[in-house]
Amino acid sequence: MTSAPSNTSAPQTIRTVLDFLRQLAPLAVAESWDNVGHLWGDSQGPVARVMTCLTLSPDMAEEAIAKGPN
Repeated sequence: MTSAPSNTSAPQTIRTVLDFLRQLAPLAVAESWDNVGHLWGDSQGPVARVMTCLTLSPDMAEEAIAKGPN
């Protein structure tokens, strides 16, 4: 089983989260039509909050703006 990044070490980056997610779901197993991976933002930026969704809709975008994930 893969462990989530620890909160007790150096500040987490978006890259740390991406690496963790790629261990759970490798990009190589995605379908050819699937738009996967890091699509926007600085992967070296700090991260404290994460929000995921399968399909970005206007409602999900509004929720993300309201909740303020990195």
